[in-house]
Amino acid sequence: MHINNLKQPDRHVDYNKPIILCISSCGAKHQKLSIKFKSNNKSLGDLIVPRYIFVTADDEVHWSKALVGWAILYQQLPEIDFADNIKIKNILRNVDELGLGNFRYYRWDTKSRKYKIPA
Repeated sequence: MHINNLKQPDRHVDYNKPIILCISSCGAKHQKLSIKFKSNNKSLGDLIVPRYIFVTADDEVHWSKALVGWAILYQQLPEIDFADNIKIKNILRNVDELGLGNFRYYRWDTKSRKYKIPA
């Protein structure tokens, strides 16, 4: 699918939280979507770019561990202020320390109009 074919999600009038994208699949750490958003940033128009893209960053994650790791992440994300990168990093570190997978995020930078990867 070409990035220009992405459709805007139907938004309720009262929805004002950032859009996030979670990619839970084998090889997700090699995703190219973040690069596509950058390379097509002039043609994005009014497309709302996900503020964060979350992926698993391990070469191999066992299904049962990934299931619990994603569940923890999904449970804690709605309570997060997405402007607070430290809290997001702490959640991901906690999941990693539990042995449930190493998660990575890509954060959209509105000034440079590209995704930034934490060091």
